Amino acid sequence: MSKYIIFLLMMVNHGGFGQDFLLFSKKSYRQVLYKQGDIISFRLKEDKSKFTAQIEGFEDSLILLGGMKVKLVDITHLYVDDKTKDWYIIRYKYKRIFPVAGVGFLLIDAFNTHYFDKKTLIISGYLVCVGLLAKWLIKDSIRIRGRKKLAIITRPIS
Repeated sequence: MSKYIIFLLMMVNHGGFGQDFLLFSKKSYRQVLYKQGDIISFRLKEDKSKFTAQIEGFEDSLILLGGMKVKLVDITHLYVDDKTKDWYIIRYKYKRIFPVAGVGFLLIDAFNTHYFDKKTLIISGYLVCVGLLAKWLIKDSIRIRGRKKLAIITRPIS
């Protein structure tokens, strides 16, 4: 009996039991861990629509999401969330920054000169258009290929 207790204590001390995580690795220094209970948005190979679900658990190479099982190799895109948005400092802020800058520039110039200058209207219009163009061109998804990988890992509970 004491052998089993010692074995059990050794397993606990050496991290024999662990928790599964979904690791999304863009490069070796940019990694995100998704655990059970996190909400993830993705796109599958055959379907172009966006799936959003809460992670219920993991199996060998499967993610259990809202009653369905998804293979890691079937996920082609991950949508940007709060965990991955930090990787891109300004990329997803262009669509907000440029229209505000355009309207702000117009208002500040009109306040200083007391009229709307033609050059100021042109510059402000360009800034607003760049913001709208960024909203249209910059995708909110990260394609999984090459160095960008998904893997299920087990980390010991410490």
